[in-house]
Amino acid sequence: MQNRSYEKISPLLQERMVYLGHYTNYEEGVQLLNRFYGITMSKTQHFRITNCYGEQVSSIIENGEATSIPETLPSETVVYAESDGSMILTRKKKEYQPFNSWEEVKLLRTYKSGDKLSTLKRSTIEKSEYVAHLGNHQEFESKAEQLPDKYEHLGKNLVFISDGACRIHKWQTESYPKATQILDYYHVCEHMAAFALIAIPNETERKIWLDKRKEELLESQSERVCKQIRKIADKEDCNKITKEANNLINYFATNKKRMNYKQYLERGLQIGSGAIESANRNVVQAGMKQSGQRWSRKRAQYILDLRTCHMSGKWNIVIDLIRDS
Repeated sequence: MQNRSYEKISPLLQERMVYLGHYTNYEEGVQLLNRFYGITMSKTQHFRITNCYGEQVSSIIENGEATSIPETLPSETVVYAESDGSMILTRKKKEYQPFNSWEEVKLLRTYKSGDKLSTLKRSTIEKSEYVAHLGNHQEFESKAEQLPDKYEHLGKNLVFISDGACRIHKWQTESYPKATQILDYYHVCEHMAAFALIAIPNETERKIWLDKRKEELLESQSERVCKQIRKIADKEDCNKITKEANNLINYFATNKKRMNYKQYLERGLQIGSGAIESANRNVVQAGMKQSGQRWSRKRAQYILDLRTCHMSGKWNIVIDLIRDS
């Protein structure tokens, strides 16, 4: 795509404009351009340039041209793939629809075990790749497969960590049958804690009960946990508690194959999905849930693709587009 209307703007300045366009809102972007470069321009001009290259980047990602070829990996390398969703506010699609609506951005993050560094206080991941999509599950899965497809040859060392969403579980099972699937341990603990809050009024007793169940989970004793849940429900003889107990036991039964935490830990695998939760904040929410922001679906996808391009270490795609325009 040729950008004739931008011929008077240097490639370097165009790159800075696109960078600010995906990093913050356009009002702040033009203020920063004026502050650091002494350049005055309108928000409309800033938007148009960002949107132009965002559209091209989206096309490249959609066609799978942005997916890098992985280096030769040692056999013991583990690649994690984590997925989750985050809501952004979108504009009404038609005039007769009176309200804006919240829609889910589906996000996938992949990273290698060797790229995760742990210290006494926190863990950081040096390098990740991302795919983000504002749309239905089928579209997301088609686009997201560009990343784990590169590591399918790792077999069980391709590790998916996610919550109990049936759709994600079905996709992973059908597309990557040899991969390891792990139900996020901390999500399970949250479900147990919600049940215990209803079923065990005494705070001290509740904590003791929860701590014991968490230990049993780590020993892959999910059936014993279910028996203890049922025991409380039978003891209390309360319809609400019985209903919540049944829901929790069904949750365990549905996800049993993904809850072998003892084996996962023995393999040195992580069992929590904190990496994708932080990615939701950094990739999606930080740039797209600022005060007053409302998105059309198309423009939102352009910004999402620019943000994932940057955070995947592929900003050279934007630089090359500007250079060749």
